[in-house]
Amino acid sequence: MSIARFVACLTTFAIVFAACSAGKKADPDPETTTTTQTGGNTADGGSAGTQSAGGMGGAGGVEDPCEPGYGDCDGKEGNGCETYLQSHAKHCGMCGNECPSGANALANCEDGSCTFDCAVGYGNCDKDENNGCEAELAVDNEHCGMCDTKCTGTCAAGKCGPKIWASKQDHPFQIAVDATHIYWTNMGSGLGADGSVRKAAKMGGMIETIAAAQPGPFGIGLDATNLYWVNNGTSGALFQDGTLEKVPVGGGNKTTLATGLSAPTSIAVDPSYVYVGLGGNPPDYADGGVVRVPIAGGPVEVVATGIILPYTLAVGPNNVYIASVGTKNANYSDGSIQMVPLAGGMVTVLKAAPFAIGVAVDATNVYWSEGSSGAIVSAPLGGGMETVIANTGLTPAFVAVDSTDVYWSTLGSGMPTSVIQRAPISGGAITTMADSLLAPQRVALDAKDVYWVTNGSEMVADGEVHSIPKK
Repeated sequence: MSIARFVACLTTFAIVFAACSAGKKADPDPETTTTTQTGGNTADGGSAGTQSAGGMGGAGGVEDPCEPGYGDCDGKEGNGCETYLQSHAKHCGMCGNECPSGANALANCEDGSCTFDCAVGYGNCDKDENNGCEAELAVDNEHCGMCDTKCTGTCAAGKCGPKIWASKQDHPFQIAVDATHIYWTNMGSGLGADGSVRKAAKMGGMIETIAAAQPGPFGIGLDATNLYWVNNGTSGALFQDGTLEKVPVGGGNKTTLATGLSAPTSIAVDPSYVYVGLGGNPPDYADGGVVRVPIAGGPVEVVATGIILPYTLAVGPNNVYIASVGTKNANYSDGSIQMVPLAGGMVTVLKAAPFAIGVAVDATNVYWSEGSSGAIVSAPLGGGMETVIANTGLTPAFVAVDSTDVYWSTLGSGMPTSVIQRAPISGGAITTMADSLLAPQRVALDAKDVYWVTNGSEMVADGEVHSIPKK
């Protein structure tokens, strides 16, 4: 081999080696391979150049000069196949294939196919790539915070706000729900017969008044057949003229089950009886109690006496559970959670709980709020070791429970500063579900939502009925 030939071979080797290092394939024999450029100028969007191997048949085969996944998209021989086609948004899968960005989206290339990433705060919730990321997650009621999170109320800042079922209500106090309707009591002035009981259909529509001209309707309860409520009575009779009422949930005439009740405040229902908490006599309501009345009608039966203002009742398999607020003169320090057998008997104090407003039960435990300490607490239905579920740092009031969580309202200071919160029944982080509320009261649950009423301002009929999804 001549020196010239040797040098030529070294030069060819160096060029081929450099090309291979840049991602191009080396020709097996430089002397027997001819190069033919095909395709357009890659800088103008054409396909990458190819090489024809002269030794592969009469017309010559076509061979891609680049390693799989790479392309010579700038057309410069010196830097070889510089573009990785699997992830390059301007050369996706092939040179010049620029991925479109779409509305509120950033172009992207994945595995050689065009896609896009949504800008922060937007989502491609309809899965239509032609309109990009169409959903603004901060305000979209159908996609609030993330795709397919639907709000029954208003979506704001990516969170579902409460749905308002009714507004300008005259001091609503307690609430109950079934599969089709929401029911609540409007106390009115709380002095005379200017209260009402109302309902709203969950499917929407006009608010219906079930009963008007009621003297201070307070507690409300439901079974599959009837709606029940107590009227607290009139100030002229020192609230000793309270009544227990019922009406069929499907509509019909109101029936008075009991009269002459002493400042009734709350009710609970089991398959046979309606249980009523009696506030007793003002000013301290320290001589209250619990009575029950057959659902079908009948005499009033005494269940317990000597209860200080039983504000909420809950019925378990064997006992009635009572949240006794305590007396104002004692700054509510004499409040407690108590239980008594359904048919009456000895009252047992489960826990001294100053300013205890709310109580609820499930199949195994009783749950209550302790307004003074800010705690949500549970204990076995028969009594036993207590578990602090949450320390709210606030003044929790009414409580409700489902299979996984406890829900509660909190008291405020006459300003819209109260909240609705929840925590797992086994304990854990507190979630604030709604805030900036003006005097929320009783909480009710169905399978999907949490419901409550806000009592509103003292002298103005600006109460509301709300709900919000549980999760």
